[in-house]
Amino acid sequence: MLPQRVLVLGVATGLGRRLAVRLGRHADFDVLGADREAPPEPLVGVSLAVLGGKTRTSAHRSAVHRLLLDFSPHTVVFLSPWHDAQRCEAAPVACAAQFADAVRATARGCLGLGIRLVVHSSDLVFGGASAAAPAGSAGGGLFAETDRPAPATLAGRQHLAAENAARGAGFHRWAVVRTGPLYATGDADDPLARAASGEATPFERAHAALARPYTHADEAAAGLERLLRHGAHGLYHVAGHEALPPAAFATLARSAAGLPPLAGGTAAATRATALLTLRAETELGWRTTHRLGEQVKGRR
Repeated sequence: MLPQRVLVLGVATGLGRRLAVRLGRHADFDVLGADREAPPEPLVGVSLAVLGGKTRTSAHRSAVHRLLLDFSPHTVVFLSPWHDAQRCEAAPVACAAQFADAVRATARGCLGLGIRLVVHSSDLVFGGASAAAPAGSAGGGLFAETDRPAPATLAGRQHLAAENAARGAGFHRWAVVRTGPLYATGDADDPLARAASGEATPFERAHAALARPYTHADEAAAGLERLLRHGAHGLYHVAGHEALPPAAFATLARSAAGLPPLAGGTAAATRATALLTLRAETELGWRTTHRLGEQVKGRR
């Protein structure tokens, strides 16, 4: 059987590198990774295309369309550095152009060529509900794929716009995988690195009481791989089971690294955007393998 050809857009991101290498280990995948610049290290088993320029330029989008024609992938996986909420909030115009608009253009290309499109999204499409009161169908700030998104931040609105744009790839030819904030990515905005330095982003300070389902990059990549293998479509949640405010996550990470707690303690969570992962577990066989504390200690 011929291998499944997968084009990973955003291969220079931490999640992109992990997914591409994970797929490249297997003979049943033929992986081409593309990004504006090359990844910081070689990726074994992965072909690379450096697009250059900015995502919103016509030249960049023409280059992506040329890849669709030349590589003729079965599936495009769109991974964006704008998944980090702070980056999106700090540069809203660029976030809109280089994320939601870029997904829309990619979906149009996929529709015309019969290519499946998978987009990585965020828990922030939900504005957050009281952790002590019913929220979505699961209640208690826990949201299922069937719950109606209601973003309360710019980053959440852009992710929702990207999700809607992904549907433009055609009926049964789109999928969206939502995660919480990714950690252990190795990127400059990795929450583990910020925890070690004691820094917090303006977004984290503004939403100090928002508990989010921090997700290890390896487990997000595993969820995407399983979705590709199953040929699944629609919405899937792939996220850690423990939702924590930013300072609580930082305290946990610092403890695992043998560092003292941050001064000032941690704010109690008043809202949560936890994601119910039952669909990914039952349909894709995906699992979180450890509790968050064990992941921080064992996978740094």
